[in-house]
Amino acid sequence: MPLILAGLAEHHKLFREVSHNPALTQHAIDVNPDAISLAALRDRAWQVMLPNYLERLAGLVEKFGVATAGGHGTDVLTEIAAAASAVRIATLLIEADRVIPGRIDAYSGALIDGDLKNPEMGDLLDDCGERVLKARGDVVIVPAERMPTQTGAAAIYRYQGISIINLRKNCKPSSKSDILQLAMTPMSVHTCSFQLVVTIFEARQHYLRCRS
Repeated sequence: MPLILAGLAEHHKLFREVSHNPALTQHAIDVNPDAISLAALRDRAWQVMLPNYLERLAGLVEKFGVATAGGHGTDVLTEIAAAASAVRIATLLIEADRVIPGRIDAYSGALIDGDLKNPEMGDLLDDCGERVLKARGDVVIVPAERMPTQTGAAAIYRYQGISIINLRKNCKPSSKSDILQLAMTPMSVHTCSFQLVVTIFEARQHYLRCRS
C-alpha cells in the first residue's frame, strides 16, 4: 500500500531523511492536512497516485492480453466465477460502477443469474472480487473507458488449467498422461472446463479405475 507524505514543504526533506519506509511515494502533498477537508485531501492524494495507477493499469492490461492469448486468462464470467472459487485467479480487473446481478454457487463455483430484488442475489462482480481477495489475489477497479473487456471483468490466472477434455461424462481418456497429470495434482487445486468442475479427488479415483 503506497504511503503519501502530506505536510508543509519545509518539513518534507527532514521526514524523508529519517524515514526508511519503502512504501513512501516520491511525490507528496504540499499542504498541512489539518488545513483542508478530508474530501480535498483525498482528491490531492488521488492526483499523486494517478500516474502510478495508470502505469500499473497499462501493464496489467498488456499482461491480460498476453495471458488470454496463452490460455492463462479470460473475460468469460462463467469461467471467472469458477476460477475464483478454485483459488486460481492472481489478478482480477473489475469495471467500476458495473453491476451484474447474480451470485456464485458456494459448492460448484457455477454462476447463478438472478435479480437484485431477490435478497439471495447480489452483484456477481463483487462476489468474484471477494473470493479473489480472500485467496490473496489482487483486485483492481478499472474505469469503464480503460477496461480491456466488455464483460465487466478480466482475470489473469495463477497457473494454466489442466485440460480435462477427456474427462467428460461417458468419455474415456485418449491418453493415460492426461489423467495421470490430474491425479498427481495437489488436492487444493480445482479445474473447470465444459461447465464441469472436476476435483482432484475424482481425478484420482478415475485414474485408479483406469488402472484396474
